[in-house]
Amino acid sequence: MTLILFFLLFTTSLLSVASDNLYVATQVRVESPGNLCNQLSEMQQDTCQSLIVSGKINSADIKVLRRMAGAEGSGSLRVLNLMDAEIVSSSEPYLTIQNAERYIIPRISIEKIQVLKNFPDGGMGMTEGELNHVNFILQNHPIEEQDKALLSLKKEWKKAIRQRRKIKGHRITDNKNGHFTYSAFTCKNMFCEDMFYGCRFLSLVILPRKGKIYDRIVVDGDLVNYKKVAIMKQK
Repeated sequence: MTLILFFLLFTTSLLSVASDNLYVATQVRVESPGNLCNQLSEMQQDTCQSLIVSGKINSADIKVLRRMAGAEGSGSLRVLNLMDAEIVSSSEPYLTIQNAERYIIPRISIEKIQVLKNFPDGGMGMTEGELNHVNFILQNHPIEEQDKALLSLKKEWKKAIRQRRKIKGHRITDNKNGHFTYSAFTCKNMFCEDMFYGCRFLSLVILPRKGKIYDRIVVDGDLVNYKKVAIMKQK
C-alpha cells in the first residue's frame, strides 16, 4: 500500500506560495492527450489560480497550461499539480522561440563562462560543473543586439548546427539569415524546465511521479519552484 505525504497533498491542493491568499484547486482528469482545452471552460482557463491535472498530457495540453500561467494571454495560474499526470510524446511543439539567439545561450566551453556575465541573467546561479553538461540556457530577458558577446555566441549556434547536435525533444533550425528557431516537444515521461518558460504568474509546479527531469535545458533565473512529492511504501 502506498502512502503519499498528506501534508504535501493538502498544500498543493489548496495553497499558493505566490501570495498569502488561499486558492481552492480546480481538478481535471485529461480524458485523452491534447484534450485539456476542451475540459476547462474559457472562464476557468482565464481565472483558475490552482490546478490539479491527472491523466495523459502532451504538447497541446502544455500549451494550454502555459497560456493559463501567463506565457501567452492573460491567465492567472499560480500553482500547478502534475503529480498524477503522465507526459506522452507529441510531434507538435509546446514552445517555439523565433530569433532564439536573443533568448538562449547555447552550450559553451568552460573557458567561455565569463562571457555569460555580460547577459541579464548571467548564468550566475549555476556552478561551472552544472553548466558543463547543459546544452542550452534560456534567459528571461532578451540579449541586446549591440552586445559584442552575442556575435561570438552566434558562432556557437552555427557550430551546434554543423555538428548536428541533437537534444532529446528539441529541435534547432538555422533560418539561413543569421537567426535560429528553437522548438520543444513533449517526450514520454520527460519533464523539461522550458515547459513553463516565460510563465510570469506560475510559482509552484508539483512534478509528475512518473519519469525524470531532463537537465540538459535550464532556465536561468527561473522563479518557478519545482517539487517532487515523496512517496513512501508501507512494509
